[in-house]
Amino acid sequence: MERYLERIIARFKHQTEKGISKYGQILEDNPRTDPLVALEYLAEELTDGLMYLEELKEKLPNSPLSFNQYQRLAERTAQKEMPYDEQLKNAVFGMVGEVGEFVDLIKKHIYHGHGLDTEKVKLELGDIGWYWQRFASILDLELEEIATANIVKLKDRYPEGFSAERSINRNICVDNKEVD
Repeated sequence: MERYLERIIARFKHQTEKGISKYGQILEDNPRTDPLVALEYLAEELTDGLMYLEELKEKLPNSPLSFNQYQRLAERTAQKEMPYDEQLKNAVFGMVGEVGEFVDLIKKHIYHGHGLDTEKVKLELGDIGWYWQRFASILDLELEEIATANIVKLKDRYPEGFSAERSINRNICVDNKEVD
């Protein structure tokens, strides 16, 4: 969360620097422009930006996101204008690509002697998670519903925790259906 806010603040500072140079350019282009008027306008813009950042901080949760909160926030960046089948294909290709990037980090760590950069791993797992939520949203499912169903399945499959025997003979019934 802090990294997210840091990125927003950095972006705001970048926009501010662009704004300062923009107002500086206005002053250079029009020497009759009153510098105090331009600075007052810039101060107003900066104040509005800072107020926006404070509002944003209040809206972001201080505790970890629930799966469903994450899903709602992540869906903001989805390309929903695509036809249904195209959205599914985009999600499949995107997830496979992100899994490939994650696997490449692990491969380089194991076989090429690279250090395992947990920050990069976290970013790749986040990208995989984004596509996971995308599938759920396309199919009108909630992430918490999916996670709960998975825990129920695992509890049925491994009631005492993992065992090789139960893994080998793992046909179980969930909702009166046999699943592997």
